[in-house]
Amino acid sequence: MAHRIQTIEDVAWLLRHTRGFRGGQVTDVHVARRHLFDENDCCEVLAETTVTVVIRYFIDVNAEGHPQRLLRLARFRMMGVTDFSIFEQEGTNSAAIDALQAEIQEGRLRFWFDQYGEIYVICEWAELEEVAYPDALPERQGATQWLFQARDADAPSVAWLLEQLDRAGVPCVWKHRSRTNATNANGTGKGKESHLLWAGELQVSPSRAFLSGDCLEVQAYGPLDGRSFGVMLRAQESERDTGGRLLSAVAEILTSHFAGESIAGRALLPEEPPFPRVTGRGKRNGQANS
Repeated sequence: MAHRIQTIEDVAWLLRHTRGFRGGQVTDVHVARRHLFDENDCCEVLAETTVTVVIRYFIDVNAEGHPQRLLRLARFRMMGVTDFSIFEQEGTNSAAIDALQAEIQEGRLRFWFDQYGEIYVICEWAELEEVAYPDALPERQGATQWLFQARDADAPSVAWLLEQLDRAGVPCVWKHRSRTNATNANGTGKGKESHLLWAGELQVSPSRAFLSGDCLEVQAYGPLDGRSFGVMLRAQESERDTGGRLLSAVAEILTSHFAGESIAGRALLPEEPPFPRVTGRGKRNGQANS
């Protein structure tokens, strides 16, 4: 569920709920501009700018009397942007957040994602969507990760997923991974192991030789952060991109059968950014109303 941020009360809730994303990282930034055609002047005019950031941050919560450390992935979408500034961090695909600073002036929201203003946005309103993971979710070079959390439903089984893939025309084989192996490969704490329902790898059936190739890593975990169950998918990028196509197929199955939220992330800057790429340390800023 998306939380709308527009009033001073909304901002107070945002800072309280996220603890200001303290110690987090901005891993993705997307800028979208919508244009309308002006019939009088026979030209396109800028109608709206939206800046979306994906943030990874850890938070300590108290779940049924037990302290718990969670990883949250947040998609923070800022709409009606009138000004923004983005610095690319030299040598890295992420930007560290000290603590989010926010204020309202003249009916507009102002967000500083670090004390130096390297990511700074002025907008009319914002939306926050989040998913949680029970432990550290390590980033892998050249991999795409996708997280999904269902709002209120029982977790599916491996057999159910294989049946749905078969119906979709993508029959797969499953390689099971034990809880211990799964947590050793992807996490560090017992907290994750206690939440893990099942884990393994999907690979397209040999009968579909034209699709065979890379595996898709899949993990399902139980109730967390107020949601009923979650699924993590990870595909390693390759020339054939079989894993990426399989990820899309599984994601489509899950989102079509279960209501919930999903977030994908890879890098601070998309491969084809909507503005010119700057090498080294540079500044991008935009006056959306110019």
